[in-house]
Amino acid sequence: MDFEIKLETDFRDWLMAVSRENIPHDLAAWSFELAEPYQITLVGSTYFDENDNDWACPDDDDFHPMAAEPDLSVLYGQNWEIVLETVIKIVRKLTVELPDLAVFRVPHIAAGFVDGDLVLIR
Repeated sequence: MDFEIKLETDFRDWLMAVSRENIPHDLAAWSFELAEPYQITLVGSTYFDENDNDWACPDDDDFHPMAAEPDLSVLYGQNWEIVLETVIKIVRKLTVELPDLAVFRVPHIAAGFVDGDLVLIR
């Protein structure tokens, strides 16, 4: 899918920009949070519980990067499951290709829609 190539480049640039920020060392997890119309937000959490998706709910101690999120408008018209699958695929690929990136130095990474369940990427 052609849109995946563009999105992967946009995600790579975004996550490299986030990695240049002052990321707190006590983050336990990142949540790639999707919303409709398709947009994405990255939230860092100092709390993680694999059995409770509420760990990803924003709190005062969460970290919200300043870097501008990628534009997901290329996904408009796609089924939400395709959008989620695409984001997970891209993030998984980038964690393998860029393991030393500061943004990937947290133990847990998940993705999902804000009104749904999270998929644990690692």
